[in-house]
Amino acid sequence: MKKILKYSLLLILISQTPYSLTKLITNSEIIENGILNAYFSYTFIFKFAIITYLLWEFAKSKFNIKYLFLTSFIFMLSNYILGYINDISFYYIDYLINGEKKIDIKTEYGILDALSNFGFSKPKLNIIGYLYAKFYGVPLFLLKKLLINLELSNFLEFYLYFSDIITIYFISKFRFFESYSKKGYYSFIPIKNELTLLEITERKKTDIFMFFIPLFRQIMLYQIYDRISKENKLSKYTAVGLLLLPSYFYGYVVEKRLNSSEKIKVLKNKSKL
Repeated sequence: MKKILKYSLLLILISQTPYSLTKLITNSEIIENGILNAYFSYTFIFKFAIITYLLWEFAKSKFNIKYLFLTSFIFMLSNYILGYINDISFYYIDYLINGEKKIDIKTEYGILDALSNFGFSKPKLNIIGYLYAKFYGVPLFLLKKLLINLELSNFLEFYLYFSDIITIYFISKFRFFESYSKKGYYSFIPIKNELTLLEITERKKTDIFMFFIPLFRQIMLYQIYDRISKENKLSKYTAVGLLLLPSYFYGYVVEKRLNSSEKIKVLKNKSKL
């Protein structure tokens, strides 16, 4: 918990606090300097780097997929609360310096108000509104924006918004490959990733061509996941889970494999005694 709060505070200090401080000094809603504008527009990169490092640190110890998701959720919530503390502090500092309060701008459903307590309107601590915006309002808005205009910038914005889940997916798949004595970084390499899955399930390498055909790709993946589920004596629904929710179910399979290997080690030690 201390580590999560430490990195949450670090993220606020390198992203939100400089923004508030700059607005306090310039007394302006618009930052003219192009470099500063770019810095404040792409602070999500800092978040992506910090959450990746934090989750990887936890994943290196005893792997627990539920704990990774819980860590991500607590990190997200602590960012909001520390961000609120930052904003309310600068609101009162600005009030003391300028001697007057700014107008509190409200937005429909509180989506922007909940997620973007920037500026010096008095912020409100609205955790329910924030969670509604985080898990429904903003994702829906970004998805609509992406579908209307399939630009790379919109895709990256959508991709990085879900950086927590995507990071958990890559960490889980990395550990999954390692559990089969394969190099974890293969999970990041296109084609090599699929070839490794084929190797794990003892399928022909020529099956790789099936991955390039949209519908057949899903069928192939389901067959691979079904083989993995049966091999590890898991429920038949695990294959469906791996296909639809890979971020969670790759980690679930890793946990089961690690637990099984630990049990085998314990039994071997007992037999030696």
